[in-house]
Amino acid sequence: MPVPKSVTKINKDGVQFISSVDRVSYTIEELTRAALRDAGRYLSKEVRKMVPVFRGVLKRCVGVWVKKDRSTGQVLLQMGIYSNKKAKEKGLTPAYHAHLVQFGYEHVGSGHVNGVNYLDFPVYKNIQTIQQIESQYLSALNDENEALSLIQSTMDKDGEVDENKY
Repeated sequence: MPVPKSVTKINKDGVQFISSVDRVSYTIEELTRAALRDAGRYLSKEVRKMVPVFRGVLKRCVGVWVKKDRSTGQVLLQMGIYSNKKAKEKGLTPAYHAHLVQFGYEHVGSGHVNGVNYLDFPVYKNIQTIQQIESQYLSALNDENEALSLIQSTMDKDGEVDENKY
């Protein structure tokens, strides 16, 4: 989405009022998206470190999405494992066992196998780093040029999250 025009001019009694509300709203929303994209890149790397490796299928299926909630309009970061359909679209082997690794399972004859909390733990462990990443972006609200360059730096050529930045 292009940057909206910053000027809404109102002339009253020889005084010209200029409103930049649309432009500022756009900048805030896009900075929030960019901060979440960057935090998502970092977290996906941390999640991949925690995933136990058998053949590497699960590591490759870790995904990050920055979406806008339809009901609230709030920008959200979602992280998880690609669905079977999405994994196949991306040319990956689906991680059918992702839930078993996360939550554990009971195997006949060998007893209970505990899960590896590979999705939640990296988030809780890295809250300070996530806050630092986001504060770096939100501090750019004071300078529009810096804000626009940060927004552009988090996108790849398709406007999607470039997970290979880190």
